[in-house]
Amino acid sequence: YNLGKLEFPPTWEVLCARSPDGRRLAFTKNWLAPNWQGYPLMWLDLAEPSQAHAVFLGADAEISRFAFSPGSKHLALIARETYASRLYLLDTGSGKLTKLIEQDSIYNLVWSPDGEYLGLTGASEERPDVPEVLVLSVNTGEILYRHAYDTGGEIPSDAPLRAWGVEFPSQPMSGLE
Repeated sequence: YNLGKLEFPPTWEVLCARSPDGRRLAFTKNWLAPNWQGYPLMWLDLAEPSQAHAVFLGADAEISRFAFSPGSKHLALIARETYASRLYLLDTGSGKLTKLIEQDSIYNLVWSPDGEYLGLTGASEERPDVPEVLVLSVNTGEILYRHAYDTGGEIPSDAPLRAWGVEFPSQPMSGLE
């Protein structure tokens, strides 16, 4: 498949997201696809698809989730690398990639409506068997809220995500669809 001059992997091998303003597209191969190792995260402005950008996290990095910020200027992405999950923030204008946090597992992410915070589910190295909900500041990477999460129930009543009006987590805790 091609998007302009850009070669696009077959749709069944791709994780893809479109920005809220509809102008940008990001994609990578999913971990079930053949030869996914070493495939970069690509992003582009749909008005200029021949000018695609790429970020390469390493041959063993598995990019499992990503989402554009509400303002469409940033892309948050979860990558599993060796024995840890890392949450990165990508500035789609400059291409600058910043690691926000690292922990044993990160499964899901969602942006706050104002784009100032990210909500996550995951597990820490100290308690890998206890799923958690975390909220962190995008500007500082500081974890502002952390609470155990009952995967069979609802998010905790004091979780900031309740005020965001989002269904969360939106994907199964295992990360598999």
